[in-house]
Amino acid sequence: MECDSGNAELAHVKQVVAEKIQNKDYIGARIIIQKALKKFHNLEYNDEMLLVCEILCSSKIELPGCGVDYYWLLQLFPSVESSVIEEQYHKLVSLLKPIKEHFPGTNLALEFLDNAYTVLSDPVKRAAFDAKRNGTHYCEKNGDTVPLLEDSHQKSNCIANQIDYYDFNNIRKPGLFSVGQVWVVYDEENRPCRYAQIDSIHPGFLMQVRWFKPCPESMFEKLWCNSGLPAACGQYNIDTTKTTLNGHMMFSHILSNYKLKQSLEVFPRKFEVWAIYKDWNTEWCSKPGLRKSSGFEIVEILTDYMKDVGVSVVRLAKVDGFRNVYQRRLKRGKEICFQISASNTVMFSHSIPAFRFVGGEIHGITCGMLELDPMAVPHNLVSLAVTTAHETTEEIKFRNVENQKPNWSANDFKAGQVWAVYVGPDAMPRAFVEVHYVVPPSKVCVAFLENHTMTNEESLPIVCGVFHAGNRMVSMEMSRFSHIVDCHKISMNSFYRIFPRKGEIWAMYKNWNIRWKKSDLVGYQCRIVEILSDYSEENGIRVCNLIEVPGCMTLFHRKSHGGFHLTQQISKIEMLSFSHQIPAFAVRLTRNDCIPQGSWYLEPNALPLKWIN
Repeated sequence: MECDSGNAELAHVKQVVAEKIQNKDYIGARIIIQKALKKFHNLEYNDEMLLVCEILCSSKIELPGCGVDYYWLLQLFPSVESSVIEEQYHKLVSLLKPIKEHFPGTNLALEFLDNAYTVLSDPVKRAAFDAKRNGTHYCEKNGDTVPLLEDSHQKSNCIANQIDYYDFNNIRKPGLFSVGQVWVVYDEENRPCRYAQIDSIHPGFLMQVRWFKPCPESMFEKLWCNSGLPAACGQYNIDTTKTTLNGHMMFSHILSNYKLKQSLEVFPRKFEVWAIYKDWNTEWCSKPGLRKSSGFEIVEILTDYMKDVGVSVVRLAKVDGFRNVYQRRLKRGKEICFQISASNTVMFSHSIPAFRFVGGEIHGITCGMLELDPMAVPHNLVSLAVTTAHETTEEIKFRNVENQKPNWSANDFKAGQVWAVYVGPDAMPRAFVEVHYVVPPSKVCVAFLENHTMTNEESLPIVCGVFHAGNRMVSMEMSRFSHIVDCHKISMNSFYRIFPRKGEIWAMYKNWNIRWKKSDLVGYQCRIVEILSDYSEENGIRVCNLIEVPGCMTLFHRKSHGGFHLTQQISKIEMLSFSHQIPAFAVRLTRNDCIPQGSWYLEPNALPLKWIN
């Protein structure tokens, strides 16, 4: 039965490939075949089928004035000798003839080869083709062929945006494999997110490997893994069971050339490229099937992973005119950077092999652009097109603030200030500290504030009430500081009254109740509110729910119904439902119709990863 099922699936693959070739989607056909090779390791004529697709893809590369690039089609350099052209042509034809009756597109590929050989094997035709290809046009004058010089700016470089510059198959050639290596391997969803150590290699490219199994540490990571969700980051222990794999196409890239004894640690590293889940949600732990409907974004890692703060990343966007070239995404002239905390590394789907350009390799390529391995790029990427619009002076200010992560210096800190700092497994600004002095070059000596008015048997975070400075002094990195807290010092003994103030933006726990325990914080959800009144003992505080501006991850506006804003009164006892303040500023005078008047820009680092409006 398994054999029949495999044959049926293989027949379906060939049918899809035939349809794509008929529709001239040669690139799509090639990708399908490459993926099929990873599943059907003993697929007959696999190299020949890939060759057909390569030739058909090359036939789409047309240069102004000369049409198809015959050198590229024959996989040759323009400087080769005539004898090499002859040899290469017959080699390619001999490879394709056995499958011309079985694989769609083969006859068309042979026709392209014949056309290329007809031109390049004839010295006169080749000379004319070379002249056109190099930007020199010919015309007839009195029976003679006369070259017409073309403006150098019009020389053809269109081949650049049609080809892949780097061949990623070079990073997984059969000769690179050896015992003891750790490789990144494709899973059943064709994502390179599993890790295996090669135990032995046998003839026919049969390899025995041992898998690395996730070793979750936090409660949330355990829930994630126990739900069967894939984990591409974290700690791993090697399994004692050996598995036999057939074929090198299952492997993506080398993770380590050295044999590891028992454990493995995988976290994003600076300059790497990773895919992240766009819509990841803690609800996946109870409904793991929701993950498959999530889109993806591609990011470049800006800093090495640190257990305290996680990693900084920047979004990548596809470069127009290229198949697999990406660059850092700009919004209003600035790169879109954000922080992924150490507790949220589950949002990383998998790493993507990348080739970094130095600039000048291809027309239109600049330094820092990246060519990504097409086999590892998710198909359901979230569109990251850069938008342009007329900007007012107010919007220019907004642009500058929006895209610059706070970079604190010693001048920003003064003795006696109270700051909110990022703490906890989700790295939200829920703790308060009193500044004592700066420790050059990048640390600040502080005392943590302790709640003075409320008992807290469950050690739940409390962000409202009266606080006093503790006795323990610690030095903290400036990167841990979120914002200065607007509070009232009520005595000379370092007592501080901290409550949400009118005009501030705060996160509140959803479904909070007075019986909450510490375990209820696992997978918590938040709503975002604007504070409409100052706190009073009698009336508490009044808030208005905010909702996200569609398509803008950090822009929020008031939620309304029937033209009325939805407000709520929060009593004194309900003040425990506040999670933390989110630094924000109002966006005004915008000409963008998609952004409502009175919207707020919220600090991305202080936004809960999932909130409910």
